[in-house]
Amino acid sequence: LFGNMGLPQDTSKAIELLTLASEQGSLEAAVNLANMYEEGNGVTRDVKKFLHYTQMAAIKGNEQARFNLGAYEQARGNHVRAKKHYAIAARAGHDGALQMCTYDYRSGILTKEEFEQILRGHKDEQDSMKSEQRDIAMVELAPHEHLFVGPK
Repeated sequence: LFGNMGLPQDTSKAIELLTLASEQGSLEAAVNLANMYEEGNGVTRDVKKFLHYTQMAAIKGNEQARFNLGAYEQARGNHVRAKKHYAIAARAGHDGALQMCTYDYRSGILTKEEFEQILRGHKDEQDSMKSEQRDIAMVELAPHEHLFVGPK
């Protein structure tokens, strides 16, 4: 789909399959579609479709989509809405969102109590992802990263 592993890039097929996967509940597919529509990557840039797929994934718990909504709102000057999206994404474990919340705290946009809650949520989420099995898998998979499929 993305022209990886020596295969030709087929954008129309990618959109077709990503749309199908998104409709069947794949949050990763929804985020990929949203990014394509936001950037105009192989499709006509379409803010409405970007927002549709991003909001769909964010509502279902995808922290990258939630972060992207924060960035979208911030770029439009909607700092209150951006702050809320970043806080949700940070509590879900998104490092970039935590950086934005840190900036907001240092700028006086977030209170100390709000920032402490975000930090606790981020730490709890990060801790919940730690396991000996995960560490072993990451070591075992590292030499095979070239086989992973997705946009470069």
